[in-house]
This record gives sequence, C-alpha cells and structure tokens, in this order.
Amino acid sequence: MESCVLDQTVDLLIEEELEKSRTFILEVRSQSMLPLIRPRDLIRVKRLPWPQLCCGDIVVFRSDQEIFTHRLISKKTNSQTISFIAKGDNCFVADRPVMEKDYLGKVISLQRDKRTVRFDRKFMIELNRVIGLISFWEAELYGFLRKVKRSSFKN
Repeated sequence: MESCVLDQTVDLLIEEELEKSRTFILEVRSQSMLPLIRPRDLIRVKRLPWPQLCCGDIVVFRSDQEIFTHRLISKKTNSQTISFIAKGDNCFVADRPVMEKDYLGKVISLQRDKRTVRFDRKFMIELNRVIGLISFWEAELYGFLRKVKRSSFKN
C-alpha cells in the first residue's frame, strides 16, 4: 500500500511541475527505448502543447497506473480529438492510443554520465522522425506476420 501512495505522490509532483511549464528530470528504469535511451539515463521532460507533438517525438505518458517513455509513431485526428500511437524502440508491439489526458511531457534531452544529448537540435529532430517511421513499419510488419503465423496453424 505504501508503494501505491508513493507512486501517486510522485505522479502528482511530476504533473504539478509540468503544468507550471517547468522541466522535470526522471531516471529511466526500463530497456524499452534501447539503444537510444538506456536504463539509468536521466531524461529532461517538458510539457509542450499536445497539438504540437509530432511522430518521432519521445514522450512521457501514463498508462494503467504506470509511467512510460516511448516514441510517438502515428497520429490519429478527428474533428474533436488528437491521439497518438506510441511504441518503445526496443518493443515489437505498439501501445494502446495515447490521449491528451495521459500525456505528461516531451523528452527534450537526455544525460548519460557527463554527456547531454539535446533533442531540439536539427540532427536529432530528423533522426527521431526517421526512427519513428521505422518503428511504425516494424510494428505493422510484426502484426502482419503474427496474423500469417496464426492462420497457417489453423490450416
């Protein structure tokens, strides 16, 4: 029970800081964004307007009581809402749609040891877009191959 309360407190602190338009630093704990972002890297997160996000951006969002750092690979819009599909670079399957209410902020830099990589530099913006496209098609291909495999076992 203490862990749950702590998680909620941390979540509220993150949200409070990001709503004030400040940046927030988080330590990455998973391997889902390897090789670009590694466990124990520090990421700087800033809340930017939801409509300004693009495919290829790396964002922090909430899903099922957990906080994830994944790349946006697809954007869905209709007359009232914008949603994104996100995926970890080291994952084959995409996440469920990310809605604005789940969005906490965009990763604007990462720090590893004494080195900082800024994601607002032209090279990194373009690299992230290319990785986003590759990641989108990887997820599509993986889904297609799973369907093929399932159908071949039925016959």
